[in-house]
Amino acid sequence: MTRLQPLEINVIGSGRSLNNYPPEFFKNKINIGVNAVIKEYAEVLTYYMVLDIQDHIEWVELAKERFKDKRFFWIWKGIAGRYGVTEDEATLFDLTDGEFAFGTVESKKLIRGFTVINSALNLAYLLGSKKINMYGVDMVIENKQAHYDDKDGEFILTESEIHNYCLRFHRMKKKVRSTVDTIRKKGVEVVNYGKAKT
Repeated sequence: MTRLQPLEINVIGSGRSLNNYPPEFFKNKINIGVNAVIKEYAEVLTYYMVLDIQDHIEWVELAKERFKDKRFFWIWKGIAGRYGVTEDEATLFDLTDGEFAFGTVESKKLIRGFTVINSALNLAYLLGSKKINMYGVDMVIENKQAHYDDKDGEFILTESEIHNYCLRFHRMKKKVRSTVDTIRKKGVEVVNYGKAKT
C-alpha cells in the first residue's frame, strides 16, 4: 500500500504570518510542525520534523519531551547523531537526490529541497492527505524579521543577514512551488495561508 487513509493535514512553518494563528486554532487537527514551531505549538503537533536545526538543541529536547512515540518525531539521519537522537527516540529519515518520494511512510525517505517544508509536504502526501493546508510558510522578511517567534524587537536582522535570507528564500520558494505542483498533479489540494505564493 503506497499511501494511508485520506486526510486533511496542516503543514506549519515558522514564518511571521503564523502569529495570526494561535495554537488553539490547530487543536483536534492533524498537524506537521517544523523547526521553531515546537517552541509554542508543541501541544497541538501530531508530527514534528527537523532537517537542519542550526544548533538549536532546545528544539530537539522539546521534541523528545513531547513525543514519546518515535513515529511522530522525524529528524534527518544526517544530523540525528550530532544532536544525540537515536532510532529509539525518533524516525530517522533519508533524503532523495531532489526528486519527490512516492514510496511509503515506512520507507522513511523524503524529498530534499532547500527547506524542511518540502519534506513535510512529502510526508503529508505519504500519510494520505487529500488536502494540505500550509500555515506560516512565508519565506519573506518583514520589519527586518523572518520568524513568528521574533517578537518584541528581538532578532532584528542586519542588512547582510537580510541579503542572505533573501537569497535562501528565493531558492526555497522555487523548490516549494515545484513540490506543490507535483502534489497537485496527483489530485491533492494544496492551499497556502502563509505569504509564499504557491
